[in-house]
Amino acid sequence: MDPDVEPLCEPMSERLVERVRAPGGDVTSRLHGAGRHTWPYWERELHAAFPMLVDTATADRRGA
Repeated sequence: MDPDVEPLCEPMSERLVERVRAPGGDVTSRLHGAGRHTWPYWERELHAAFPMLVDTATADRRGA
């Protein structure tokens, strides 16, 4: 990703979360400050999100 674009991503993400939550929307966010789109960041978040992803992907099978 273009390094000049990275600093813009965090404030945009924060505003998106605020706008979704303002009318009562449900959003899960894990924003960690300015970072880079490198594997350590992706790996950390994949491990954190994996249980939620599996739960969502298997909801129909469980009747949820």
